[in-house]
Amino acid sequence: MGHRFSGAIERLRRRAPVPWRRAAVTLLGSVVLLVGVAMIVLPGPATLVIPAGLAILAREYHWARRLMARLRAAWPGWREGYGGGRRRPAEMGGRKE
Repeated sequence: MGHRFSGAIERLRRRAPVPWRRAAVTLLGSVVLLVGVAMIVLPGPATLVIPAGLAILAREYHWARRLMARLRAAWPGWREGYGGGRRRPAEMGGRKE
């Protein structure tokens, strides 16, 4: 009877959060987020680093996922601004020629 559920138990064990992984994600995400916040007043790309820190934290925390969703909704074109693609003046509200 125990062998019947052994596969399900093993799958649950693999999916269970590992305490050290959660701690590592929390530490890394917090450091990246704090560095991004510091870059608001210091020279550096704060608008790239802050979302990166939130994305790391979103792997483990629901509040970070919600905040990332709000940021994406508030700033829908943020990826295009850093993707290397140039916008033409007409797309930015300029006159078409």
